[in-house]
Amino acid sequence: MARGDLALAAALTGVLPLAAAFLTPLLVHAALMVISGAGALQFNLLSSLTNLATTITLPLVTGVFVRYRAPDFARALLRPVEVTSEALGAVSFVFVTATQFRSIMNLGWRAWLAIILVSEISLLLGWKVGGSDRAARRVVALGTSNRNIALALLMAIQSFHGMEIAAAVVGYGLLLIGLGLLHVTWWRFEDAQRSRA
Repeated sequence: MARGDLALAAALTGVLPLAAAFLTPLLVHAALMVISGAGALQFNLLSSLTNLATTITLPLVTGVFVRYRAPDFARALLRPVEVTSEALGAVSFVFVTATQFRSIMNLGWRAWLAIILVSEISLLLGWKVGGSDRAARRVVALGTSNRNIALALLMAIQSFHGMEIAAAVVGYGLLLIGLGLLHVTWWRFEDAQRSRA
């Protein structure tokens, strides 16, 4: 939609989930050790690493292996797997949004402002380090400002029971979708203006 560099986007989509599956639990564990009063939080590093390895790394590695060993079979499975994956993701997101709606609405203006600031500052930093090519800059900017909401939700539900973290994660996801669409609309408007000039 953003008319970015699709090859770069595909490469980042393949590499970042693998890195995130290992780095996220380690960073959460380290952050909780630094935060004062975090002793009350229950976070199981080994369980998180195992869950993420089985839900992110294993399917990704399996897909690459099947694509390499049986390309025709992989091509036949591609569309059904895509549709199933997207449908399950959408249903899960809608379910969590519906069940957490009241908590999402009660996050407060400071939380929403923090989410917007983190997202926009991340987008600007991604744009700055994205190189000189506009298509690559768009990919890096959007990739930097977006968060893996499914991963964050898994971590929140698994490790922080009874807290409002899931609501904040879902609210963040909804806001990121809106902000992302606004940026894409702006970039397409800029493209249209350039083509007329």
